[in-house]
Formats: sequence, structure tokens, C-alpha cells
Amino acid sequence: MVKCNVVTKVSASFALASIALTSACGSAPPNEAANVRAADLPPSEERKADNRVDVGATNPVTVAPAAAPGPGGAACDQKVAAAKVSGAAAPVTPDPTVDPLCQWRIDDARTTAAVGAASADATTASGNASPGILQSSDALPAKVAITAFLAHAKDVAACGASVPGAPPVLRVRVVVDPNGTVAWAGADYRVNLPDSARSCIESTLRGKPFVTPSANRVTATYGYTFGATR
Repeated sequence: MVKCNVVTKVSASFALASIALTSACGSAPPNEAANVRAADLPPSEERKADNRVDVGATNPVTVAPAAAPGPGGAACDQKVAAAKVSGAAAPVTPDPTVDPLCQWRIDDARTTAAVGAASADATTASGNASPGILQSSDALPAKVAITAFLAHAKDVAACGASVPGAPPVLRVRVVVDPNGTVAWAGADYRVNLPDSARSCIESTLRGKPFVTPSANRVTATYGYTFGATR
């Protein structure tokens, strides 16, 4: 390495420092200018050397956090968004390739789009659900579904007996296999329930005989009186 005796006053920019070195030595060795310590620079130049942006105290840069995926994950969010646009009627039988919870969100979005409301999926459901049968597949007569749901009404209500601020009516959905037993059960995804209460409802219904076996897998949604036993 060729050494040269150069007394250089570091200027307010890297460009001038590099020019001074090049002028005194004929040609600056590679990366010579980069060897100027950032600590020797004025504060504003130090920030530039460090690839930092001086935004000032009066103009802070804030980055909004990404929205967390809804129930069922980001892939389900995309399906729900498409359903809100289409407004198509809910399928007669559940799609076995779609997670039951995601299918519930999709059905809600379709129903809301069909009636022209903004978004059932974004509604806070506490206290907004109606009691009684809310939805049933064509292959499951409403009267049959009501009888099956009512057989578990006391146990479901007991799951919310100790929940502070429990909604007076809670939507509960079941997916029933052709053998007549409940393959999947879930409490309203829009309601903030303790995990213990949600698990209690699911275990009350899941795996239990529900209706007479049929040729189809069916869904049904019911608004249970919640939070107090009868």
C-alpha cells in the first residue's frame, strides 16, 4: 500500500473527503474514503453514513402493523373477501375441502352481501344473534334440527354460566356426518369467549348423536340462550 502524508480536514460530506484524498495522493486506494470513521463526521453526516433517515422530532415515521388474519387464517380471509363480492347463496352442502370454521365465515359473508349489508363478518355478535334455528342445510329439515339442538340446550347454556358479560344468545354451528353424529361443533367466531367456555360447548356437541343418519353431510346453526341454565 502506498502511503502519503496528507493532512485532511474531514468535510461535511463523504464526497469532499474522498476528493481531498484523491487530489493529495494522485489516486486513492480502493475503499480509502470508506475508511473515514463515521464517528469523525458531523451528526447529520454520521446518520447518512449509517444509512439512517433523519426524520426529525416533528415528523416521526410510523408503520402500521399488518392486520392479523381472521379465524381460519389468511387463506380463509381471501375466500371471505371473494364471497362478499359475489353474494352467492350459501351452498346446500358444506364443501369438505374447506375448514368448517372458514365455511361459516364464507356463508356469513355471502348472506350479508346478498342482503346488501356492509359486512356480517366484521359485526360484533354479542347480543345480536336471534334465538332459535338460524340456518340448516336443505337435507336437514329445520324442525329436526331444532329438536336436536334443544336436546343440548341446558348443557350449552351451562358452559356460559360463569362467563362475565356472556351474550344472551350465542350462535352455535354443527357439521353432521351422514352417520348422524356431530363431526364438528363451534361457538360463534365473532364473540370473544374464554377458551374454557368455547371448549365446553364444542365437547358438549362434538361426537354426539344428532339426527337420523342420511346420505348427506349437513350443517345447522342455532341461536342458544346462553349464560344461564334453564
